[in-house]
This record gives sequence, structure tokens and C-alpha cells, in this order.
Amino acid sequence: MDDIKEFVKLYEEVPGVAGHIDVSIRELDGRYEVRIDITQSPRFFELSLRNRRVDEVPIVTSRICGVCSMAHLLGSIIALEKALGIDMGENVARLRRVAEAVGIIQNNLVHVLVALPDYLGLRNLIELAKTEPAVVREFLKLNTDVLRAYRGIAGRFTHSHVIDVGYQGKLVIKYDLEKAAKLLRSVGQRARKLLAELAGKWRNIEFEDPSLNYLTVGTKEYPIIGDVIAASNGRVFPADKYAEFIKEEEVRYSNAKYCTYGESPYFVGSRARVLCNYRDLVNEVGDCVSQLGLNLKNPFDNVKAQLIEAIYLAGVVERELAELAAIVGSGIKLYDLSKLQGSGEAVSAVEAPRGLLIHHYRVAEGRLIAANIITPTVMNSKHMEVCCGELINKLSSEGVDGVEYLRNYAAVLIRSYDPCLPCAVH
Repeated sequence: MDDIKEFVKLYEEVPGVAGHIDVSIRELDGRYEVRIDITQSPRFFELSLRNRRVDEVPIVTSRICGVCSMAHLLGSIIALEKALGIDMGENVARLRRVAEAVGIIQNNLVHVLVALPDYLGLRNLIELAKTEPAVVREFLKLNTDVLRAYRGIAGRFTHSHVIDVGYQGKLVIKYDLEKAAKLLRSVGQRARKLLAELAGKWRNIEFEDPSLNYLTVGTKEYPIIGDVIAASNGRVFPADKYAEFIKEEEVRYSNAKYCTYGESPYFVGSRARVLCNYRDLVNEVGDCVSQLGLNLKNPFDNVKAQLIEAIYLAGVVERELAELAAIVGSGIKLYDLSKLQGSGEAVSAVEAPRGLLIHHYRVAEGRLIAANIITPTVMNSKHMEVCCGELINKLSSEGVDGVEYLRNYAAVLIRSYDPCLPCAVH
């Protein structure tokens, strides 16, 4: 490739990604530098939340993203309930955790389907549907069954109206829990068969992460919702101290902030969650890890991690639902509206499908006075940029030349992060 002294665009809007993201490149001192520009229009959700009643806030934040609607809803609700001193009880907490886990399963399966052409040597989903019609049909059936299970425990999947601050409005009975458990058992079993079929067809893209740093929710169980954040260096810190460890930075060329942890780029999402909980996951789905040849040092393998995680979580959720079904007769508290006029400040940490999500609120006399939301794509953006630069330099050193080749590899890498650009410019 001829030397490039100024940034030129490899892409104006990467195909297969929700929203607007550009990739630019230039040559600098014999190496290529990449810039990831999130050009999605700003949406100013944090500003629009100010002075709203606390029971209105989750309704608004769930509109940040249709796909991650429940993650934003729960992140908002949990932070507000903590700020106001509302405790809905252990059973409600378990129901919410299960709902978010099912949301992760659904997103992972859909994104694996969307990303599959990249790893089967196909150009797009149309070619995939023609070449592997049975695979596409099975992914769609799995998605349908996951959504059926979700509706039984949390109402509609997008912008649920049955959960709010101090309120768990859907009456979930034993039958709902048992039915959802049965559906998830079937999903896990069929997804295993699908994984085994895909394992022999999967085309690996070899690449090693230049910044193997990650953050997840820190819990004894598989990370979904928690009060602490765990880092790849072994540090665990309270979620409400996030600002001491996570640096948000505005960059002039992007409408989204970029984040660092300890001055380094980091990633969040399925690969981070699997890395953090590798031993427990391998104990249950080690055969899946082996069949797919999962390499957690490779950013491209986030897609493999998503499929394996979906299978693992299906088993976790099935057991959780069965346990809840056995005790549901003791009653689940549905309301605690006595403190909605209170004041306080709190932070929640929730694992959205794409990774760690932080909601931070200050409340005064029942109204929100300040909000800060950090989404997974914002956390991933700097890491995505650094990895994309290293990838292009690696390809160049191996003799890969020409803009088209570099464009294709860059797009596949970005898609592997499953970025959500509307969330990034919330």
C-alpha cells in the first residue's frame, strides 16, 4: 500500500453493524494507525433524564436500545432502588437476574447468526441462507423459543412495561417458571448440536489481542448483576468507585467517549465473562470449548465465546428457574412504593449482552438530578481501535496489501465486538 500521510477512510459505515461507524487509516513512521469514528448522532439521554420522577427514568433509559432494553431497564431500576433504600427481596433479585441472562442468550444467538458468514467464507446472510438453510432455520427456531421463555417470566422482550422502581408487576407463577425451564433446556441441547455442526466449518482468523485487559461484574456466580467490578489483573473494586478506575475521555473525531482502565484499553462482553469464569464454564461445557477451538486471546473468537456462553447460560438459567419454581408458593414481593419520594445516590453494574453496563444516579426528593451511563460499546471502542490498528499492521507485515483486503478484515474484527452504536451515543 502506498504511504498514507493523512487519515483516509477504509469504511464509511461498516456493513453489518447497527448504526454509523467509520474506519480511517494513515501511515505514520512506517506503521499504520487506525481511527474508529462513531458518527452516530448524539441522543442526549442523560440530559433528558434530569428532573424526571424516579419511576419515569427506567421507562426512558430502556429506550436507549431495543436489543439491550432489559439491561438498561434493570441497570436503571437497580441503581435507583439502591439510592432510595428499596429492597425487593431475594426472589425478585433472582427473577431479574434470570431475565437478563435470558436476554444475553437471545442476543448471543442472534449475533452469532449474523456474524457466521464472516467465519464460513460467505459474503452475507443471503449466501448463508442459500448455503446453510438448515443452520439458519435452527438459529431462528432457537430465538423463538428463547423469546417464549422470556415472555413467561418478564413480559415483552423490548421495552418491558411490567418492571419499575419498587415494582415487579408481572405475576410469575410456578407454571411459567417450569415452562421457561423446559424451553431453556431444549435450547441448550439443540444449540450444542448446532455448535458441533459448525465446528468443522468454522474458519479461524489468527490474531492475538495486543491489550488483554477486561472488566466484568464481579460475583461468585456467573456475572450478570452485582455490586463490584472485577478486572483481568485480579483487582476487584466496588461499582460505586468506578470513576476512580475507569477513565472516560472525549475524542474530537467521535461522538462517543472512549474508555481506559489503568491507562490501557480494555474490553467487555462474552469473551471477558468467559475469561473471568473460565473454570466454572469449562466444567459444564468444556466439550463445546474444545470442539470450537476457543482462543480467548483472539478478539475474533468473541463470536465463539457468545455461542458457548449461550449454551452455558441456558443450563444456568434452567436450574435457577427450577429452584424458583420449587419455592414460588412462598410468595414474591411485587411492590414497595413507599420510598419513591426519597433522596440518595447509587451505581449499578449489570452485564448487558455486549458487556458491562454502568448506571449512576443522584436523586433528590423523588426526582433525578444527575445521571451518568457508560455502555459496553463505549468501553470497547478504544480497544476496538487499538486491535484494528495492530491487525492491519500484522496483515501488512505478512504481505497482505490493498485497501479491499484491509477493509474486509477490519470490518470482520469490528463486527466480532457486536457493537451497538445507538447505545454508544446515548
